[in-house]
Amino acid sequence: MVVLSSNDIRAYLKILQAKGYDIKEITSGQECLYVLIRTSSLKEEEMYRVHGSIETPIIITSDWHIGSKGFYKIAFDFLLKDVEQFGVNDVLLAGDLLQGRGVYRTEMADLLIPTVGEQIEVAVDLLSKLPARVHLVTGNHEEKIKGSIHIGLDVLKILSKQLDHVFYYGNVAQFDLNKEYRYMMMHGSGSPTEATSYRVEKIWRELLFKPNILHIGHTHQLNLVQKGINKWGIISGTLQRTSSWLLSKGFTAKVGWIILEDIPDPETWKFIFRTPRLR
Repeated sequence: MVVLSSNDIRAYLKILQAKGYDIKEITSGQECLYVLIRTSSLKEEEMYRVHGSIETPIIITSDWHIGSKGFYKIAFDFLLKDVEQFGVNDVLLAGDLLQGRGVYRTEMADLLIPTVGEQIEVAVDLLSKLPARVHLVTGNHEEKIKGSIHIGLDVLKILSKQLDHVFYYGNVAQFDLNKEYRYMMMHGSGSPTEATSYRVEKIWRELLFKPNILHIGHTHQLNLVQKGINKWGIISGTLQRTSSWLLSKGFTAKVGWIILEDIPDPETWKFIFRTPRLR
C-alpha cells in the first residue's frame, strides 16, 4: 500500500488541474475530508457567453444602495468627476444598485426612500448623468425584490429600458476587455468573513475557465488580488457608508471604486484606487 503525504496529494491535484480537471476540496476546519474530481468536455464559449466589448479606461464599482440613508451622494459626485476626468468608456457595476426592500429585518431603519418605484426614479436620474456606458448585473437586493417583494419585477431590466447607455445582463456578465482580455462580473452573494478576499477566492477556485478579471461586489470591501500574470480578482467597494446590518456584523464599509486606466502591456495594468473622504 502506498501512503501519500498531503504535499504529494497537492502536487497530483495541481497536475490534474493543469490537464483541465475541476477539483472541489471539501474541508472541515483544517481537515480535508475528500476531493471530488470531475472533468468537462465543454469549451469556454459554450459555458460563458460573451456579452460584448469594453475599453479602458473603466470604472469598477458595485453596491450603491440607492434608496438607503447610507447612500453617499458625495461619493457618486466624485465618481462622476472621475468618469469625466479620465475619459471613462465603461462603468461596470456588480449588483445592489438599489437598496430595495425586505433583505434583512432591521432594514426599515436604513430606508430613506421606502418604495421601489421611487428608488428606480432616483437611479435613472443619477445614471443619466454618466457620460459612459453602464453595465449592470443583479445583486441580492434586486433578487429580493423580484423573488418576494414584487414577484417577478426585474427592476434593473426596467431601468435599463429607460436609458440607452445602460445595459443589464442578469446574474453574470462577461466581456472582451480591450479585445485581448476576458472580464467576468457577478455580485458574489454570500456571508462575509474577516478575510476581505474570501468571496473572490472561493468563486475563483470554482470557475472552470479563469477570466483575466473576476469582479464581484456584495461585501462592501475594496480589494485587488493578483491571481497570476494577467489575472486579477477585484472586490469593488461601495457607495453606501454603512447600514444597520453591517454595524450588527462589526464591518466597516469601504466607500470607493477602482479605475483600470490602461493596460500598456500584458504585465502592466494601471489600477487606481479611489476612496473619497467621508464627511
